[in-house]
Amino acid sequence: MLQLERRITFPTPEEDAAINAGIAADPDTRELTDDDFARMRPAFEVDPRLAEFLRREPAGRPAPTPPSAAPC
Repeated sequence: MLQLERRITFPTPEEDAAINAGIAADPDTRELTDDDFARMRPAFEVDPRLAEFLRREPAGRPAPTPPSAAPC
């Protein structure tokens, strides 16, 4: 089994400045604050039905179906 190494590439200070400038320029978005993170709750506490749906539904693409074996 092939195992891939996970790598996290952090932005350079210049890239980080460009990202933050983009956030500041967009009136519809903002960085989350520590208070925002403190108020967050797990999905199952907010809406147990949604959490159950997400647990049941498989993630990703559906499995391919084999072509039908129709006679020629």
